Order: sequence, then structure tokens, then C-alpha cells
Amino acid sequence: MNRPSPEQQQIAAILNDPNVQKVALAGTKDAPNASAEMFMVPGHSAAVLQVKGLPPLAPDRGYEFWFIRNQSPEPSNVFDVNADGASTVLVKAADKVENYNAWGVTIEPKQGVPKPTGTLVILGGL
Repeated sequence: MNRPSPEQQQIAAILNDPNVQKVALAGTKDAPNASAEMFMVPGHSAAVLQVKGLPPLAPDRGYEFWFIRNQSPEPSNVFDVNADGASTVLVKAADKVENYNAWGVTIEPKQGVPKPTGTLVILGGL
């Protein structure tokens, strides 16, 4: 029997929380077919990002998620997408999710970077 990983358990807990809020994020001009939904619970520093329509990247590149406050992006997880261009990711912030006013996804080196350097493919904000 496969037990869900701690990350899968956290994702399920957020998605099933009665206070969960859903925010739609849109693809940019560089990724017009991309979209995402972020599920977050006020008071928590983790959220669930579900992306679709992103092309798979070269092995040395990844998609990096950013929590943005006052135009200042803070790095979160680097993730890959499946062959269909979709992924569900647990993203973690340094602060409570409601203290950020925008979110984005850029294409970056696989190890991640402290500030965005690559193409912005998904962006959304309150």
C-alpha cells in the first residue's frame, strides 16, 4: 500500500480546508496557453499551485514560483511539468500567503535563483 508523501498530505490538507481560497493566474504573452490556479488558506505559509499548458523544459531548466510583495519577488519552489504541461506543486512562502499581492512563474536554471532572470510565463495578483 502506497502511503502519501508528507508533501501529498499537505496538498490534500490545503485543498480540503474549508477556508481555502482559489486565485486564478494567467499565462503571459510568452506562454499564452498557460494558466494556473493557486489554492491558499489564510494564516498558512504554504499553498498549492496547479499549472497547465506549460511546455516541458530542457533538463537543466525548471519553472520557479515566486511570491511577490510590493513588486519584490521572493523565490519558492522550482518544479517540472509532465508531458501534458501540467503540475501540482506545494509552494512555500517566507510569510503568510495573504501578505503577498501577486504570484508568478519564470523559467530559470534547475537549481533556482534568488531573483527572477528568465521568461515570465504565468502571473496573477489580487
